[in-house]
Formats: sequence, C-alpha cells, structure tokens
Amino acid sequence: EETTSTLTLPPLKNRWVVCGATVSTDKDYLVLGDRKGGVHLYSFTKDTPSALPLTSYHGLHGSQGVTQFLYHHGKFSSIGNDGNLRHYAIREGQLHIIGRFKPVPSSSWLQRIEHTGNTTLVHYFHGQDYLIRNLEVGEVVLRVDCGGAHRSWDIEINPEYTAFGFVFINTSIVYGLPPTTPMHLTPLRTYGDTSHSSEIHCVTVTGTGDIITGGE
Repeated sequence: EETTSTLTLPPLKNRWVVCGATVSTDKDYLVLGDRKGGVHLYSFTKDTPSALPLTSYHGLHGSQGVTQFLYHHGKFSSIGNDGNLRHYAIREGQLHIIGRFKPVPSSSWLQRIEHTGNTTLVHYFHGQDYLIRNLEVGEVVLRVDCGGAHRSWDIEINPEYTAFGFVFINTSIVYGLPPTTPMHLTPLRTYGDTSHSSEIHCVTVTGTGDIITGGE
C-alpha cells in the first residue's frame, strides 16, 4: 500500500467523512462530504497534493449530512438529508455552486440518485418507508416499510430494474429481501442470529444476495 496524499478536514464538531468522489477537469480533485452537511474540495494530484481544502462549504446540506456525489452530463452534483440536489462548477481551483433543486418536495431524506437511459430514479425515506421515485413520470416505483431513516441500509437492483434486494437494520435486527424480489411490495424476511455480541452499525447486500454486517 502507498499513501499518495494526506488531507486535513477543516475544524468541525464532528470530523466524520460520509461520502466522497474524484473529479477530473483541468486537474484531479477530491470532493468530500461530512456528517454535518459540509462539502470540501481538495487538490488530488500526486505531485502537488493539498493538505487543506481549496474550498469549504460548512453545513451546505443542513445538519444531517451529505449522502451522495454524482457526475452526469458534464455536471457535478451532491445530494443530502436536507432534500436538496446542488450543482457545482470547478473554476480556477475553486468549487462554485451554480444551482439547487429539490427533487422530492415532500421529503428531505434523499439517499441516492440513479440515471438509467432517459429515466432518473430518486431513492429517499419518507415517514416509515424507503421509496424509489421515477422523476420523469412522478411515480413511486418501489416502497418498503422499514421504519424510516436513521438506519444502515443497502439496495441492489438488477440491470433491467425488474427485481431488487434490500437489507436494513432496525433495533439490532437485520431485515431483508432477496435480490430476486420483484419491484413491488413484498413481506420482509427477518434474519436471525448475526453473531454480533453488541450493536450492529452497518449492513450491505451483494449482487449474489450475500448480506454483510458490521458492528462493535
């Protein structure tokens, strides 16, 4: 293993990185999102790494954190648990905000945006449910009752968007749906003893249907 650069987060109450992405324009950059909604831009070239961020926006996505960075049609964006999709441009080594959009006005808990062909799918929590909405037609294509946000979860959808697998943690119990589940409501399966002696903090599902958990 080789360390190419060491970067320093700006002073924060909670210095936790929750997501990141590399962006290549005139140079290579790294963008990090923190738990308190901040977005930070770093130079990421091997010869001239920057220890401190070139640009920092503190609390840009509110106090609940950034959830995803994405690059689509030449536009770099972020989403967060404030419900906003924000677009950026990098000019002369600085990150500039060029637009803001709220894809789901009724919900703040945006988790993921996917572009497939001419379709844009938004993953989000609303109330007790995890939902996927097709923005082009304004319809919810998937709804799973999982107790709402504030939990670890993961989803795997097949390339045809006809079946999915979904897992999440609720009160230290792993619940899930196998990756062959049709894209409609299906009763959840409860997974028994996961061999964790204390709290479970994260869960993910693989394309083969294996479920991986991590805890204390």
